[in-house]
Amino acid sequence: MYGSIIGDFIGSLYKYKEFLDSSKQIINKERRKDSSLEKELFKDNCFFGIDTVFIMVVLDSIINKRSYEETLEKHKENIKFFSKPEIFGSVDTGLYMIISPIAYLYDNLDKMKEEVQKCVMTFINNNEETITGAKAIACAIYMARKRKTKEEIKNYIESNFDYDLNFDLEELHNNYLFSALPTNIIPQCIYLFLISTDYEDLIRKALYIGGNTSTIAGISGSIGEAYYKINENWIIKAKSKLPQEFISLLDKAY
Repeated sequence: MYGSIIGDFIGSLYKYKEFLDSSKQIINKERRKDSSLEKELFKDNCFFGIDTVFIMVVLDSIINKRSYEETLEKHKENIKFFSKPEIFGSVDTGLYMIISPIAYLYDNLDKMKEEVQKCVMTFINNNEETITGAKAIACAIYMARKRKTKEEIKNYIESNFDYDLNFDLEELHNNYLFSALPTNIIPQCIYLFLISTDYEDLIRKALYIGGNTSTIAGISGSIGEAYYKINENWIIKAKSKLPQEFISLLDKAY
């Protein structure tokens, strides 16, 4: 889960600017490049958004064996704050990272897929495209946890979810726009994982293509955590910025 949360933190500084640029069909390639080359990615002014709150809702539900509806009610004040108009965030795109606790805590692939579908239908709707995208990310995380090779993960996702995972990094850097469509988020995030060399490199590549940076970094980071080791200093820093209630839940999960 820290892979998603840290991605949310790091991507938070660039998300709103990317949104504004994309709404005008503008791509600031220099900012994308500069952000990906920053010596220190996890800056002091990074912040978490509603996606991290919903990760905690899902995690709380699984650990404490409560329904998603019950846990949503429990966390309603946090959700209410992050749902204010002036707070930029959306569960629609973040949904693909908030299912990460399911992928980490379930050890049966079929049961995991069933739980992901249940989660999606609780938080959003029963849209087939949304469910498919969430399952694809969950399966990528699950397979990475089980030490499958990147080639095995790629083949499984392309065969079972009909996603084309063949992109060009420079083409994405030059042309990728902020999007809420699963087909414009899921394949790109899995591709970033496939071409990365470690967790930090993965987050840097997420910033390099731009778009919805906190969500892109969070989704791809959720797969990356299952495959790589995360810088311990980043986990410590994330904990320093999270509410104690969230830290307690994460400690139980790990």
